[in-house]
Amino acid sequence: MRRYTLRQLETFLEVSRQLSVSRAADKLHVTQPAVSMQLRQLETAMGMPLLEQAGRKMRLTDAGLDFQQYVIGAVAQLKQLEDAMAERRGLKKGRVELAIVSTAKYFVPMLLVRFRKNSRTLKWYYKSTTARAS
Repeated sequence: MRRYTLRQLETFLEVSRQLSVSRAADKLHVTQPAVSMQLRQLETAMGMPLLEQAGRKMRLTDAGLDFQQYVIGAVAQLKQLEDAMAERRGLKKGRVELAIVSTAKYFVPMLLVRFRKNSRTLKWYYKSTTARAS
C-alpha cells in the first residue's frame, strides 16, 4: 500500500473543488506552498499526475477524476466512522446489560423507563437472577 495522508486527500479535494491552489489554500487556512507540497507528495505516492495546469487554471487529469470519486467516498466513510465513535462517546449508541436480583425486578424496570426513553439508540439486555443463599 502506498503512503498518503488524510490531510493530503482533503487538500486534493479542496483543490479539485476550487481548481486553484491559491483559493484552496485560503479555504484550508494554509499557505499556497503547503498546498503545492501536499499535492506533489500525493501525486508521488500515486505515481501519476492528478492535476494539470491549463493556463492560469488547473484541471483534473483523467486519473484525477477517478481519484476524486474514490476520495469523496473514502472521506464520507471516515466521517461516518467519526460520527459512530462520537455517538459511543456521548452514550448515544451502545449496549447496556443489566442483571438484577429477584427482589428488584419489580421496581427497577419502572426506574429505567425514563432513561430508556431518552436513550432509544442503546440496545438493552435485561436478565433477572435469583439470589442464592450460601
